[in-house]
Amino acid sequence: MKIGDDTFDDIYVSKETGKVVGVMLNGRDYKLVPFRECDNPMAYKMAKKKTREILSSLFNEIYSPNMNELADRIVDCVYRKEDEK
Repeated sequence: MKIGDDTFDDIYVSKETGKVVGVMLNGRDYKLVPFRECDNPMAYKMAKKKTREILSSLFNEIYSPNMNELADRIVDCVYRKEDEK
């Protein structure tokens, strides 16, 4: 099945489902596994929103005007976002 430089050597298709279940590239076999929704990393904006919610629920007795800023800094640290220079 090699047509160009960027194609697979062979493609394995399931007889039962007719779907691709694996490929061969450069003499090595690779099994394809389904992508689960829970494996998807959380988007940056959603992470900020969830972090703000968690901090506000944990520290609902203590109101701090800097709570959102703290949440944003935590998410920026995790996502390795830096201030533009």
